[in-house]
Amino acid sequence: MNARQCDQCRAILRDLDEAYSDAWTSSAQEFQGAWVATYRMIGGAEQDAARAEELLSNSRDPFRKFESESAGGGLRIRDAFLRKLEHEARAGHKVRA
Repeated sequence: MNARQCDQCRAILRDLDEAYSDAWTSSAQEFQGAWVATYRMIGGAEQDAARAEELLSNSRDPFRKFESESAGGGLRIRDAFLRKLEHEARAGHKVRA
């Protein structure tokens, strides 16, 4: 851990971790599948790219549903991220895991 991190840095990291984790576990299965396929596509094979494209092209409406259902999770992530930026600017710390 960075020696210049304080209790607030660690609290912000915990908040970010929890917010991302909650957003993931509450997301639609279609979103999770498309996310994993897209991740595998990076440096992956043609098969991975085809799977990601298939999931994304068939999942337009579930993505809109996910966006509306997870608005609270997105706001939580945004708020924690803004606190991170503000703390880094004020304290000169780099909030990193």
